[in-house]
Amino acid sequence: MENQFFKEEGMAMKISDDFFKILDLKKQKNKVKVNFLLEEELEKGIVEGKRVKKIDVLAERIKESLKKIEKKRIKNTILFSLPEEFVYLIKLKIPRVKVEELKSAVCFAVQDHLPLPIQNLFFDFELLTDPKEKVNFFEILFCGIEKEILSEYSETLKKAKLFPIVFEPESLSLSRCLIKDGFSSNPILIVEITENKTNFVVHFKNSVVDSTTIPISSNLFTEILAKSLNVSKKEAEDLKKTYGLGEKLEIELKPEKPAIFSSLVGPLVDLAEQIKNFIIYYQSHDSQAIKKILLAGKEANLKGLKEFLKKELNLEVELGNPFVNLPSLERDFPEEKFLEISSLLGLAMRAI
Repeated sequence: MENQFFKEEGMAMKISDDFFKILDLKKQKNKVKVNFLLEEELEKGIVEGKRVKKIDVLAERIKESLKKIEKKRIKNTILFSLPEEFVYLIKLKIPRVKVEELKSAVCFAVQDHLPLPIQNLFFDFELLTDPKEKVNFFEILFCGIEKEILSEYSETLKKAKLFPIVFEPESLSLSRCLIKDGFSSNPILIVEITENKTNFVVHFKNSVVDSTTIPISSNLFTEILAKSLNVSKKEAEDLKKTYGLGEKLEIELKPEKPAIFSSLVGPLVDLAEQIKNFIIYYQSHDSQAIKKILLAGKEANLKGLKEFLKKELNLEVELGNPFVNLPSLERDFPEEKFLEISSLLGLAMRAI
């Protein structure tokens, strides 16, 4: 989407069952700053399974939240993050056709990969192959979402007096934020552990090529820990942040630490196994091996997680760098917070 809609300001939003977040970036001369970040909790039943059940209620909550920063807002245009589990992101290889025939060719080719008629989707696609290249096939990245789901978000935003300019899957936003210059010579797997799910996103060369979502989450870790230690969720969250797994998975003379590790080892092993299975699946239809993992999301900074996954997966595991493509971004809050909201940051970057 052309930057003329934003004029050096980008307001990005994502909605989940328990919260919504709005990030506004503003470009001033040679620097980019966070104009504001809103994080608002939602009562149960407003959004369920990422589907908006109470459009009027959610719209009113968004309007109330934006009133808090009324003086900082310039535009009502917004970029909206689409939950990865609702998105059909498909990489296609089709015989070379004339550019004007591309849409028809893509619609015909992608239907075999969809569980529903393409007429039920809002969709777009990107030509990954330079049309000037003398090749027999074009590589295409197709992105679609059910009209009914997109309409729920569109109607909510409209009633909140917001004008959506961009709808983008989380995977593309993550890639924009964490992959340096948008290019990787080898496939890189981004593992984003959020409050209520984990996204797996593979970026290779100049695009996202695969993605999926699993139900392992930061909230799941906290709930398991709270139950195991017989403490409140707030106490469990604090213990998790304080002790983690230990930077080198060593047991120190603190009773909380071994209890935390033994409580979380089950879901952590499950996470590692699901990463392994996803890598095996990806490499079964792509000859290039994944050799590197970038961690992002709320749980990326869990002490010892990086070391645990390195040991379990025998792969290079690093924390993602949310500033790799935006070094001029002013650090208004700790770096781990930017990594936590990396998909939202990547979406807002689209306007800068």
